[in-house]
Amino acid sequence: MVGAEVIMEDDEFDLKIKHDFITESLEMLSWVEDQFLIFEQNPGNSKVVDEIFRMAHTVKGSAMTCGFLRLGEFAHVMETLLVKIREGRHEPDSETVDVLLRANDTLRQYIEMLRKDFDAVLNTESMKEDLQYFIGPEIASLQSAPAIAFGFFDDDEPVAASSPVNIQAAAAHSSGTLESFQTTPLDEISYLTLKAYLSLSADSSQAGVETCLKTLEQALASLTLVRRRS
Repeated sequence: MVGAEVIMEDDEFDLKIKHDFITESLEMLSWVEDQFLIFEQNPGNSKVVDEIFRMAHTVKGSAMTCGFLRLGEFAHVMETLLVKIREGRHEPDSETVDVLLRANDTLRQYIEMLRKDFDAVLNTESMKEDLQYFIGPEIASLQSAPAIAFGFFDDDEPVAASSPVNIQAAAAHSSGTLESFQTTPLDEISYLTLKAYLSLSADSSQAGVETCLKTLEQALASLTLVRRRS
């Protein structure tokens, strides 16, 4: 019976983080619409570009964490174009603004679909090709740009598209955030924050990832018990 209870608690946890992700992402997309209005008028506004980038970066990382891999892959392509703009390697014009607006609409459409059905799949290939046209020959690869940020950990400078993965370095870079996490009261720790923290604790090997997942299962079981007793 204990094993069955743990499985049920794990399922409840998965549903919880997925619902939280969808709610928070839709709120973020609503907020970023105002930034897009400014972006249309002034594509060279670096602060606005930064805000739109953070949205795409957060959706990518959180979607991958929740298991919405196709959504995360699409958000990553959008993020890659925004990285080029931030780094001054692409001068945004009206066509760039248009493709990013359409990409933002696609994100919203996809997340709205997932709100009704977690298994929903939206065909984003055409939209990804439109984004890739402005990205150029660079490959928007998730293997070389890991989803190590989840919005709750704002790493403003992502790993460059051509850089190798170094999760340990990323974790060290976020040590200040992890320190504050460790001193946060239990009842103030969100489910996504907990999962993000544990993912940063894993090393880049398969064994490390598996160990991290096992640790997560144990932590979730303990967290559920603590909350039920409190």
